[in-house]
Amino acid sequence: MLSEHSAKSETGLWIPEYHSLSQIDSFNSHFKTLAEKAERADEDVESALGPDELNWIQNEYAICACDDRYWMESYFYINDDSKLVRFNARFSQSMLIDTWAEREEAGLPIEQQILKARQQGISTLVEGAIAKKVNFGIGIKAAVASYDQDACERMGGMMELAFNEMPSWMKANPTSDRAGSLKAFAATNTRLTLYSGKKASGIARGDTPSVLHISEVSIFPDASNVIEKSLFQAVHPSPNTFMILESTGNGNTDWWARTWYSSRDYWASGGARLQPIFFPFFIAVDLFPTPTWRREHPVPRDWQMLTETRQMMAKAAEYVHQTPLIRKYAGDGWRMQDFQAYYWEQELKEARRKGEENSFYQERPMDDNEALRPKKDLVFNLMEVKKQEETRSDYTVWSIIGEQVQERYCPDPVDIDYDADRFRVSYDGNITDLRGRMAKTFWWEFVPIKQPVETGIDLFDVERKCMIYRWPEAGYTYGIGVDNSGGTGKDGTYLSVNGKAIYGNEPDFQAACWWSNKTDPSLVHPYIMALASLYGSEMPDGTHPIVGIEQVYGLGDTPQIQMLSMGWNKRNFYHFSRLDGMNPEHDKKKSKRMGWYTTEWSRNFMLSLYKTAVENHWRKVNDPFLLKHEIPAFQIDKTEGGKTRWDHQDGKRDDRIFGDGIAYCIMNDTESMTRRVLNKFEGDEEEIEIDYGYPVGINSTLEEMMGAEL
Repeated sequence: MLSEHSAKSETGLWIPEYHSLSQIDSFNSHFKTLAEKAERADEDVESALGPDELNWIQNEYAICACDDRYWMESYFYINDDSKLVRFNARFSQSMLIDTWAEREEAGLPIEQQILKARQQGISTLVEGAIAKKVNFGIGIKAAVASYDQDACERMGGMMELAFNEMPSWMKANPTSDRAGSLKAFAATNTRLTLYSGKKASGIARGDTPSVLHISEVSIFPDASNVIEKSLFQAVHPSPNTFMILESTGNGNTDWWARTWYSSRDYWASGGARLQPIFFPFFIAVDLFPTPTWRREHPVPRDWQMLTETRQMMAKAAEYVHQTPLIRKYAGDGWRMQDFQAYYWEQELKEARRKGEENSFYQERPMDDNEALRPKKDLVFNLMEVKKQEETRSDYTVWSIIGEQVQERYCPDPVDIDYDADRFRVSYDGNITDLRGRMAKTFWWEFVPIKQPVETGIDLFDVERKCMIYRWPEAGYTYGIGVDNSGGTGKDGTYLSVNGKAIYGNEPDFQAACWWSNKTDPSLVHPYIMALASLYGSEMPDGTHPIVGIEQVYGLGDTPQIQMLSMGWNKRNFYHFSRLDGMNPEHDKKKSKRMGWYTTEWSRNFMLSLYKTAVENHWRKVNDPFLLKHEIPAFQIDKTEGGKTRWDHQDGKRDDRIFGDGIAYCIMNDTESMTRRVLNKFEGDEEEIEIDYGYPVGINSTLEEMMGAEL
């Protein structure tokens, strides 16, 4: 039963001796027998221990104090479906332990933000790790928090179970033990405190904890104050720091989501505090599905999987291959097994029948974007939007100066690329004053801006910058959509240039755009004129791009009046009319309403036309801000009257959607879809490609962060 020799080398130094579970169980049974005999004899159990027993205890205690994995797999018990069982690490749990070991061996703090699908066992693992640290540590100040008191008590119950099931010779004796709030150990100067995020004004305020676990952060009512301004200021990173924030997603606008985007995009470069780790749903293969579900729902021999299922499987394989931690356990050639894909498909079908598809994707996320889906259903198909993003054109960035552009709107000299050439465009117009109308040529200069580096969700400062994706080309006609704003720093003004497809051989495309939320609406017209002059340079003589400026909500009459005063021809403004008459083209030509008028009818018409074009790739979108920020945050809402309304989420924008939608609509409002449907453009291919690149970011190893070769 016991080791036949003392675990010492010839030099007398202790050598750790790992034991099997059967050996551990045998010793625990032996120790329990000795303790019962000592109790009956009214003696201390220590007096009944011989050299072998003492050597065993010293060996096990020392190893457990140093080795988290050994302690958890040997002495950590959990409640599994109302049964008391020894902890057995899942994929996700083993991977997380590996990240802790990596950071610890490098002498670095463990500070992680874990975004996850449900039931990955992260809370259980972290509570076990904290119970172990509190039991074996000296001078530990630990804090555990969740959304409400019930959740706190459940987390505290996990640790209480761990303490209760440890052998008496291993377990530290608390000097203060208040259920659900505090456990203190005077002998080791160690304290564990539980907090409720729902009630606490600040976690660990006035304290300096080094060991922390905050669960379900996404539903904290005031996470910015409770965590960011309180907790983070109290925790000072050191090699002994162990801070885990974990949660499922709850939308993409709250503090948890904003912090995730920052961690994801800037941790690798040292710009974020928390290491981002994401665990997709399919890692828990023992739960999704369970063995019972598999027996009840075998995969049919003639199963024809949905396109969405094939896309999901490709996405999962791509994610595993790109994630070193998961690849280590799953293998380079991992592919999702049919039984799990079949389970996913059946769950998807049921969610659709119930009208809960959006929450289904959030509960079964393949990547962080799905985990942080908005709470409401989205307008756009994000899979098609991703294809748009993957194939968007490169761009150059410019600042526009010249006629009627105020000096305060000129670019900062530090932003100018002096190695690139500037260029000028002109418009032959006129001005009217007391002496009458006089011909005048207006000039604008495009100043090259240093090429920005896209660093993630924040991208770069695009204020009053023009992004050019495709230069003017002969044979194309162009239109400019304008969604104007008040220039007060809230809503933005957006100009989008649409290139009209040459019949039947390509989609329409976004040629250029310009954005600002700090430019007075009365001073936007020179930017419209400059872009119109640039893209009119390759159009037939006497023609210019059609310009549609929103007139109802965005102060669009101001730039329109200014453009007319510079000699802009009325016929080059979009003429708004109802399009449901007998002869829409005729009605449009007769209309005297210049610009785009947003009404309930026209809003729905334009957005529906734009959505169809984007998802079918009849419209090539190139603006990364539009693809990354606005389209993924455009959701299906309800008005107070119960009508469906498409709108942006709280804290998000839709300026670019409306500006680009107007640009597309004013050139395609009366076009038949027939020729579009007959042509396949980008994104229509059936073959699903898997990206086997290795991006540095989420779940990357420390060596990759440091730039070392694998």
